Amino acid sequence: MKRLLFRGLLALVLVPVALLLVGAAGYGGYVWSTLGQPDPATVAYLRGQQRAIPADTAAAFPDFEAGFYTNQLFLLGESHGSAAPQELDFALLRHLNQKTGLRNYVAEIDPSQAFFFNRYLATGQEADLQTVFRGWDGQEQWGNQDFYDKVRRIRRLNQTLAPEARIRFIGLDRLQNQGVALQHLRAILGQEATPTGTSAVLDTLRRLSAGAPLTEPALARLAHRLLPAFRPGSAVAGLSAAGCVQVAQVLRNATYLAGPRIRRDSVMLLNLQADYERLGLQQEKMYGLWGAYHVLQSAVSNSQPFAALVRASALPLRERVVSLAIFTTESEVMMPASGIPAAMRPSEPSVNVGWLNSAGPVVLVPGIRDLLAAAPTNAPVTLFRLDAPRAPYRHSLQLANIRVPLLDQTVLATRAGAATTDYFQYAVLLRNSAAVRPLSVK
Repeated sequence: MKRLLFRGLLALVLVPVALLLVGAAGYGGYVWSTLGQPDPATVAYLRGQQRAIPADTAAAFPDFEAGFYTNQLFLLGESHGSAAPQELDFALLRHLNQKTGLRNYVAEIDPSQAFFFNRYLATGQEADLQTVFRGWDGQEQWGNQDFYDKVRRIRRLNQTLAPEARIRFIGLDRLQNQGVALQHLRAILGQEATPTGTSAVLDTLRRLSAGAPLTEPALARLAHRLLPAFRPGSAVAGLSAAGCVQVAQVLRNATYLAGPRIRRDSVMLLNLQADYERLGLQQEKMYGLWGAYHVLQSAVSNSQPFAALVRASALPLRERVVSLAIFTTESEVMMPASGIPAAMRPSEPSVNVGWLNSAGPVVLVPGIRDLLAAAPTNAPVTLFRLDAPRAPYRHSLQLANIRVPLLDQTVLATRAGAATTDYFQYAVLLRNSAAVRPLSVK
């Protein structure tokens, strides 16, 4: 009897352990087969199409081939949470400003956030910068010290430039924080409304901007009711023409919150289309750092990212879009703890992890081993052109698919007959990046 009991207890212990080992071995085999081995021909191509980017962002950024600069919309894509993309972003922005006169930073922020960023760039008042970052409280992947310091650096860069060459933010995202949008309205009314101006519409705006945030449906309904008064060419008593245009922008974005909500990437396109006319961007170049999904120029997982929507639009710049996709190795990411399975979730709101790199163990990018084999091992940032003549990426989907089965975040290329270069034209390999730092300026 004792022997049978012992064997039963032993089985209770060993069976789960055996199953765990079998599962780990099976997943290890899946990782190995998914990532594959470096392809010698592809590695040889990459070695002829690479540029090492200096770790010191004060150093000169290496030139691209001449055709690169003929594009009008330049998009750099990252997985939020690592510090190195913020450095690369600033270096590339400065390079494009120097080479092409680019001054429009089209950002993954909303128009109200862009208003406060631009006012900070003009005045240096940190309170405007803090208005935006306080709205990201608890969202450290956005409201982090590295991003904050980058905006400061853009202001310092602007002080060295002629006024007409200075960089400005253009916010394209869906409204991220209603409180910031209401502060934007208050600022418009304070700057553009006459002290004695009065009208029912202006009074309603004043009450809205001074009140507490509404529910999104209530705000959208109110915006729908007010927006017709601000159609192009309309005038609202007591508000300047410039003020009418700015109020219309805020209200139009508030209407996008109505149910059923417009897809976020579709809102980005709507804002780009509106600003293309409003700001006269027909001859202007634009650049921005975005989440990796948004810069993809064709359908993935049967959805249309922002760049794909631009390419499919009637905008004249649709054939002049270039995307650069960032891949990481040996790097850390700050991520919200809510993104970690409950059984392993820490008590802190965010955590730095080193297991979300492009070569596993959680994120798996077929083709990443070609980049690793081609890049100098001592280079923190290596840039690869993927669309040169006879490039293998014109005929494969290497690097275009991202498999994250453990977190159910797999992204697959789903446009029929597409190749990697239909999604992005450059790859950037980042090594040894630290995670972004929590915001220390409140």
